[in-house]
Amino acid sequence: MSKALYTIAASAVLLSLFACGGGNGTNSAQSESSAAVHYKNECSSCHGRSGNLMMGGAKDLSKSVIPRDEAVAIISGGKGMMPPFKDKFTAQEINELAVYAESLRK
Repeated sequence: MSKALYTIAASAVLLSLFACGGGNGTNSAQSESSAAVHYKNECSSCHGRSGNLMMGGAKDLSKSVIPRDEAVAIISGGKGMMPPFKDKFTAQEINELAVYAESLRK
């Protein structure tokens, strides 16, 4: 294969990857926030996708009125059957989870 043909073929492959979203998936307009992903993976089984499932004693987050600092403390240290997440998430991720939980309020 000639060098020019190889360059054209390689360019076409790269353009195809970028056109199809072959990046690292960090485009916030096209993907969920990390807090939403963490919530879905770690919290939704008890709190539900909308925050109101209340399995295993989980509180209804759609009606929660606790301040953010209290939510951060609960997410970090756990409460009741809820495990602590201080060793799983960074302080910033925990704060983002608290903000996400606030977004579920009606």
